[in-house]
Amino acid sequence: MTTPAQGIAFAKGIDGLSVSELDSLIHRLRDYFSNRGEAVEWKTYGHDRPDRPVRLRLAGFEPEETETVVIGNATELAAAAEPPHGVTIRETTAREDFERIAHMESEVWGKDWSWLAEDLASRCTTPRTTWMFSLPRRMERWFLPLGW
Repeated sequence: MTTPAQGIAFAKGIDGLSVSELDSLIHRLRDYFSNRGEAVEWKTYGHDRPDRPVRLRLAGFEPEETETVVIGNATELAAAAEPPHGVTIRETTAREDFERIAHMESEVWGKDWSWLAEDLASRCTTPRTTWMFSLPRRMERWFLPLGW
């Protein structure tokens, strides 16, 4: 996957690769983005094959902080609890809301995420079952539940 900021790699079903096959895959991906003049992040997870982080480091990738993935059925999660007082969750396809989301991401991550507004807007043309963007009517600096 590519974004205007960097490439992001996710790998599924590679546990059966030999070490040399895995190294070849990692090098091809690294070189693909390098030839484009772009950075790339390879996402790793606790359930990955144990040697993947080592193989990535040997190819020049540097580990970032551990991230947590939270997965749930959005319908069940949304119905499970009421939002805080004064906050209303609403669906949006409005460009100005996407710009607000991009601005918030830029503040949170300390990087320019202005590209995200166009990225989210472009996803509105995909089937509704694929993407839903939601945000509260009252945005506070550190409270912004989003879904996409």
